[in-house]
Amino acid sequence: MLETKLSSTYLRRIIKIIKTAIHYIYPEREDSILLFIRNLVILISGALLTACYLNHTGVYPWGSDTYGHLFKGNILYEALKEGHLFINYHENWYNGVQPFRYWAPLPYYVLAIINLFTNNIMKTYNLFIVLTFVLGGLGWLCWGYYLRRQNLGLIFAVLWFFVPNNLRVLFSEGNLPYVLVNSLLPVIVLFYYQAVRERKLLYYILLSLSMFIVTLSHAMLSAMLGMSLFILAVFDSLSNKNYMSNLVALIFAFLGIMLSSFWLYPALQGGIMGLNKEAVANVMSMLTYPLTSSLNPLLR
Repeated sequence: MLETKLSSTYLRRIIKIIKTAIHYIYPEREDSILLFIRNLVILISGALLTACYLNHTGVYPWGSDTYGHLFKGNILYEALKEGHLFINYHENWYNGVQPFRYWAPLPYYVLAIINLFTNNIMKTYNLFIVLTFVLGGLGWLCWGYYLRRQNLGLIFAVLWFFVPNNLRVLFSEGNLPYVLVNSLLPVIVLFYYQAVRERKLLYYILLSLSMFIVTLSHAMLSAMLGMSLFILAVFDSLSNKNYMSNLVALIFAFLGIMLSSFWLYPALQGGIMGLNKEAVANVMSMLTYPLTSSLNPLLR
């Protein structure tokens, strides 16, 4: 009982110190910042409750690719413990195929770093879920703060994790790099929006760094995101006549992708890119469907 009272006392003191600091540093934004902090606490609480629920159900990760990604995070963790920042080969990964040549390495560094603290890959998986929950929601909180719609931003922040496609990728496919990129999408679009609207160098740089992170997380999704930003730029240019600012934003986004060339260029040599044209054509024919089938609602 005494420990509980002491904890609540210290918590009230910390809150008072934070409020005082915000009041003196940003007096004109005090209410907005405090509201943002409140929403962030709610978001983190929601992430922790979700992770606790998943953990107490006793259902371990059952996605088709989950254990493969956790395995690579674990072998990188073992390498980091031995003082090696990167590994080229591992005998248990497809009989010696380079584990991080054709698979973007950044998500596995995230898993490995978490595992340095947990020393348990299953606990690491739970914390990874918390991390992606908070990252995805944080982008929406930033949207709410920027547009002065913080309560609406909180709603989207909590719901983003539970979007059906996001749940499918995490729990059914178990594609952890895809999950990490999904969590970054809201804030990347925000950086693009701010760069085009405000034309400040800071937002261009943040957009570039974001594309760099996405490319090192999932190269294919980086290309798809780049195409999406290009389409967005075309529509925005036609509607708002922001030709130059959209062009500059796209250039910075492209530069962010190019920053990852130290990994991207070797990754594009060999592998699926080394297949002959007939083999690629056969794969594409298996994955391609006519528009009459793809757009027919009766077939869904």
